[in-house]
Amino acid sequence: MKIFLDTSSLFKLYHREAKTTLELFEADCSKYTFIATDSIIIEQARKLTTKYGLKGLRTLDSIQLSTSIALQ
Repeated sequence: MKIFLDTSSLFKLYHREAKTTLELFEADCSKYTFIATDSIIIEQARKLTTKYGLKGLRTLDSIQLSTSIALQ
């Protein structure tokens, strides 16, 4: 199963342990698949922002959305 997880929600899993947050994240890092943001994702995000920006789609949201589209 593939899911898209915004990193801001990912770090909420670790926020209560302020002194050991980085260590906890590094220990769990192998559980996640990280997707590099490439030029295809950025171009898709640009197109989405051009099309839906006036309707409320923000730049970072368009990057996240285009990443999930690229993963299908």
